[in-house]
Amino acid sequence: MDITIVVPLFNEAESLPELYAWIERVMQANHFSYEVIFVNDGSTDKSQEICERYCQQDPRFHLINQENRGLSAARNRGIQESTAEFITFVDSDDVIKEDMLEQLMKPMTSENIDIVECWYTHNEQELELETKDNIGIVFRGDAKGALVSLCSDNIVRLNAVAKLFRRKLIIGFPFLEGLFYEDVYGGIGILKHINKMVKINYIGYYYRVRSGSIMNREFSEKNLDLFTICDKLEQLYENDKEALSYIYRRLFNLVLMHVIDY
Repeated sequence: MDITIVVPLFNEAESLPELYAWIERVMQANHFSYEVIFVNDGSTDKSQEICERYCQQDPRFHLINQENRGLSAARNRGIQESTAEFITFVDSDDVIKEDMLEQLMKPMTSENIDIVECWYTHNEQELELETKDNIGIVFRGDAKGALVSLCSDNIVRLNAVAKLFRRKLIIGFPFLEGLFYEDVYGGIGILKHINKMVKINYIGYYYRVRSGSIMNREFSEKNLDLFTICDKLEQLYENDKEALSYIYRRLFNLVLMHVIDY
């Protein structure tokens, strides 16, 4: 196996046919070997039935059913069950460009590269743009350089999607379970463990803005998880004062933005 596509889902019966069609296009576009792992996180609609049908049609598709434990737990379960050398995450109501994984794989030829990232968009029509012959690299660097970019110019992003990970990296740094803002901890924390990463100048992922997302949800006590995330990141980097100076700047802006919104 070359690439595992992990798809966590919860009550996504309506969006699954579109995602399935896009994944089929991705897998037909190049010569890589794939496995797709649907992690059904306690859906109460027809998501399980739809996924079972896809698995019957294509043996590369696999379904894992579990009680509802949240996005991070679903991603972690998919990681544990994966067998490929590389892993990517696709949220079940999003869409990926058919050559996204092909483009992300190109810089992975070096053993020192642990993450390759591309741009995501909120405009689905941008996925229809023709891919340029020579895709440029907007960032290439080590752990420190990636952290500086994430905290300063935001070329490296926090999100878990629109990225290709080496499995040996991501399996050793699981997502935090039971907390909001898990991508903040994962996006910053995993950089402590990488050799190098690359960001390519290519739009390959359509990130659909969700009505129930943190940014579009009324305030609740769970939003205070952001402060727990800040504490955990401080503990993770407690022996690296230079890194913490960048992280404090990034977290201050993030907390301030959410406080203003709420």
